[in-house]
Amino acid sequence: MQVVGVIASGIAHEVKNPLAIILQGAEFLDKKIYAKDTNINTAIASIKEAVERADRIIKGLLDFSSVSKPDMHKEDINSLIDKCVFLLKHEFDKRHIKVVRNFNNVPSVFIDKNKIEQVFVNIFMNAAYAMDKTGGELTITTRVLKLDEPDARYPDKEMFPSQADTVLLAEITDTGGGIPKDIMERIFEPFFTTNRSRGGAGLGLAIVKNIIDMHKGMIYISNVDRKGAKVRIYFRMHQ
Repeated sequence: MQVVGVIASGIAHEVKNPLAIILQGAEFLDKKIYAKDTNINTAIASIKEAVERADRIIKGLLDFSSVSKPDMHKEDINSLIDKCVFLLKHEFDKRHIKVVRNFNNVPSVFIDKNKIEQVFVNIFMNAAYAMDKTGGELTITTRVLKLDEPDARYPDKEMFPSQADTVLLAEITDTGGGIPKDIMERIFEPFFTTNRSRGGAGLGLAIVKNIIDMHKGMIYISNVDRKGAKVRIYFRMHQ
């Protein structure tokens, strides 16, 4: 994986430079050409849009292929989630999404703050897209969980081999109707997306999974009685 990451990163950096030149050229033409033919203006706008989309894909590829070790420090997960919700307030408001926080008094955990912010922003935006037309409710719960509890539902016993382990659980539930089975099976695949029309590159959840793996944690996504989706993220309580 490390070799693949280095190669992907190198390719992405090489492609970014010519893309930047193309975008600068399109912006220059946009300012200099006063065309009566709307087809010319449309063509320039299409070039800019295509370059910006390619740039987003490359950024996602760089994030996905990142081989740098996480910069781990003790962080308050509740405060970090609050910050992510604040950053996306406009997105929630325009979609009429109510955010419910069920925060418990949980201990700080060792995480890379910037990377975990990226995780929550990505998950929150996916939930927002799922509730785009109908509005709904996004419920965020944090609590300490013992893996021998009946509702622990942790699928990967290799990651947490002892049921006596105690973890910090962050649980995000939406009312967006849930995820079809055929999509659920591919949800962490790189470049798989149902949001292509919105410019999605299909790297969001692949990056999320990669970041959680870096933290030696676990992420599990399921449906909630056909009413929405539930994301469970398990953080280790100790380094």
